[in-house]
Amino acid sequence: LKRLQDPFVTRAVQFFFPPPSLAPYPPPRLPSPPSWPPCLVHESACFIMRLTADLILRSPAFINPVKERELDLRGNKIPIIENLGVTQDQYDAIDLSDNEIGKFENFPALKRLRTIFMNNNRVSKIAPDLSAAIPKLEWLVLANNRIAQLEDLEPLSCFKNLRSLSLVGNPVTRLARYRLYLIHTVPSLRLLDYRKVKMKERRAARQLFSQLEKTEGGKFKTFTPGEDMDEEERKKRDLIRAAIGKVASVEEAQVLENALASGDPIPKDLLAKVQGEKEGSGEAGEAATSGEAATAEEADEMAVQE
Repeated sequence: LKRLQDPFVTRAVQFFFPPPSLAPYPPPRLPSPPSWPPCLVHESACFIMRLTADLILRSPAFINPVKERELDLRGNKIPIIENLGVTQDQYDAIDLSDNEIGKFENFPALKRLRTIFMNNNRVSKIAPDLSAAIPKLEWLVLANNRIAQLEDLEPLSCFKNLRSLSLVGNPVTRLARYRLYLIHTVPSLRLLDYRKVKMKERRAARQLFSQLEKTEGGKFKTFTPGEDMDEEERKKRDLIRAAIGKVASVEEAQVLENALASGDPIPKDLLAKVQGEKEGSGEAGEAATSGEAATAEEADEMAVQE
């Protein structure tokens, strides 16, 4: 052990048995990986997967727990529904969840199809003619999509056999009349957002939308401020607004603002002040007009004399 601790012996050992870092020959270089294009390296950002016939035929198919023959197309980054005709109407259910689909459309004639899963997509529109292609649709899951307006749900009224619908996670579910609107639009619904449709809700929807059909033709109207005012109220409102811009003190402005908000009459002194200014401006305008007319008449007389 003492000899091994001698520096001379240590150098001799390192000379005859060099460690890997001191080896005379460098280690062999491994081949560098190929330089793939950026669109293949960052697949989620650039790569787009199409729903081709080959993908459909290679996708798994099985009998689901409710004894339906199901086709699994989940998680393929599909942006558009296409080529489903190659299924030859052999499936009761199709799972299109976890894709990038933007519109619920392009279904061929699939008379057997009863269940569609399209949760976790980007669906914002529903094609209006889908009921002719899939007339037996009973279960539709559109959870976690981007449907935002009640009008976008109108095409669902054509599905006469639709019993269960899920729109959980869509912006439209936050609207006030969303649930009653769907119960009225799709009378065959039994489950909406995994909650049973009750008779109490059906009566409320029938009552609400029967009143709307009588008064507004069955459509929602956008409220425009001042559209229901008569001519006298509109003139009064315009007069108060004009007076607010011409007051001389903060107290007068506060009085006019209160009159505008509550509909109370304008105080007589402020009303006389505003009307006096208007009359003065009107008289000035008439004088200017008469002066212009006189100048024009003099010019005509001079032309006739020449």
